[in-house]
Amino acid sequence: DGLIYRGKRIINWCPRCGTALSDLEVKYIKRKTKLWYIKYPLKKESSNQIPNYIVIATTRPETMLGDTAVAVNPKDTRYKKIVGKTAILPLMNREIPIIADRLIDINFGTGAVKITPAHDSVDFEIAQRHKLKAIKIINENGKMTHEAGIYADLEILEARNTIVEDLKKLNLLKKEEDYEH
Repeated sequence: DGLIYRGKRIINWCPRCGTALSDLEVKYIKRKTKLWYIKYPLKKESSNQIPNYIVIATTRPETMLGDTAVAVNPKDTRYKKIVGKTAILPLMNREIPIIADRLIDINFGTGAVKITPAHDSVDFEIAQRHKLKAIKIINENGKMTHEAGIYADLEILEARNTIVEDLKKLNLLKKEEDYEH
């Protein structure tokens, strides 16, 4: 009946148990963490009408290594001039597009978010609409994959701490603030 299909999808995965979890088995718990504001440089153009970078906000800086776009809400007038432009993914030096998508919350962080299709269900949905590649940078054991470059084989929290420190050294971390989600 067309109800079963094969394809890459986002699932809830437990690296401790080594198994998928149903959405019904997931229990969300409020946690105090950080919200990091990261500068993504913009590709140089002949026009000086655009800024040098766009700032995104994230609770998971380690997943930025798998970003394939930066997204803003199409109704957000702050970013009208840079939709369609190209950002340079920090630490990876990969060019990624700046896109507009209705799912982006104008009021979260700076209103600009990183799109990591292989590691976030909303990002996966956005990627499907915009035909973006999904780069898996965290494996089933909770370690960074070879796609994570120099951060490969690090555990998630070790990668997060190292990435934040590297961003600070490069003056690409604008700020961090306490955040509960």
